[in-house]
Amino acid sequence: MVAGKVRVAMGLQKSPARSAQEMLPKPPLPSPSSGKVPQKSSISRSFGVYFPRSSAQVQPRPPDVTELLRLVEEFRERESLLKTELLEYKLLKESVAIVPVLENEISVKDDELHRVSKRVECL
Repeated sequence: MVAGKVRVAMGLQKSPARSAQEMLPKPPLPSPSSGKVPQKSSISRSFGVYFPRSSAQVQPRPPDVTELLRLVEEFRERESLLKTELLEYKLLKESVAIVPVLENEISVKDDELHRVSKRVECL
């Protein structure tokens, strides 16, 4: 029984050998001598109990829901902008960390250029 529910939840079809009627337990037939009224099982309920007609129709959104949807969209846009700003900040921070290294390389190359230019003058 659990496997059948799992298959239905996953969208798998039941095997054609067993139909839905065979799987359901049959309610006992009321005997005319007993004065009991047979109770309806939960399976025999109409779908109207679970899906009222009004839910099938498109209902207009209340103004609060529309406002909330607008706010959610606005916050998503703001989040996207903040993520972009954060990435830019991280790149800038890495660039600032590289500046002293580059300045050091420039000074080394300048010194090398001065030595080479003096050597050229001597030659």
